[in-house]
Amino acid sequence: MKPDKAQAKQIIHELYNSLEHNSAPGIAAVREALLTVYTKTDQTDNIEPLYSRLVNLIYSQGAAAPLGLTHDQEKLVRDLADIGKRAGPAGGAFMAYGNKDSFL
Repeated sequence: MKPDKAQAKQIIHELYNSLEHNSAPGIAAVREALLTVYTKTDQTDNIEPLYSRLVNLIYSQGAAAPLGLTHDQEKLVRDLADIGKRAGPAGGAFMAYGNKDSFL
């Protein structure tokens, strides 16, 4: 079953807005990636690989330095991961983790 693009965009919207006052290292890259994926969602037929790479970027930024996400923000990231996991094992392939430009 294909993910609902409107619902996927709503998750990104909520996460993007909730990170507004977070100044942790890596948050700026995450917010920029969220904004880019939000705009590309309607232009992409198969959003699962895009979302898989987005979540990989978020996880890699969090591994480099704690992002200080709240419980609600972590749930939103998990919701994005649920969309991305439908891409299969190669959904995040060919991505340089930590580089926000490499997944788009």
